[in-house]
Amino acid sequence: MHGGVYVTPTRDGGAAAREVAHFWSDTLGAHPVVIDAAQHDRQLAVTSHLPQAVASLLASFLARAAPAGASFGPGARDTTRVAASDPALWAEIFLMNRDELLPALRSLETPLGELERALELGDAPALTAWLGGAAAWRRRLDP
Repeated sequence: MHGGVYVTPTRDGGAAAREVAHFWSDTLGAHPVVIDAAQHDRQLAVTSHLPQAVASLLASFLARAAPAGASFGPGARDTTRVAASDPALWAEIFLMNRDELLPALRSLETPLGELERALELGDAPALTAWLGGAAAWRRRLDP
């Protein structure tokens, strides 16, 4: 469970945070990572909040753009699974971390542009390389 638990000590709660980290490590065998609150917010914007936003964006698009009666395969179900999460909770999370989430959302413009260009040009090697890089990254997530 290395890296699965993050502890973000505050100025006044550093000792308590260290105690929590020791509990997770000693009792549960976890290996918590101690990071400051700003680093936590930046990291979660990219690793949690952005995927939630993209899944919800895709679900919203499919709800409007799909033909009536369309059926969806596992790709649509898998990529939109987290879009079924509590909207009120995620609205609050997005707003609380908007200073980090907005730049993360904007950073998607570059890879989206790369995909658009490869498609417009019919550039199979560029498209294959783009998809291959994404596939290689995704395979590294699974043990």
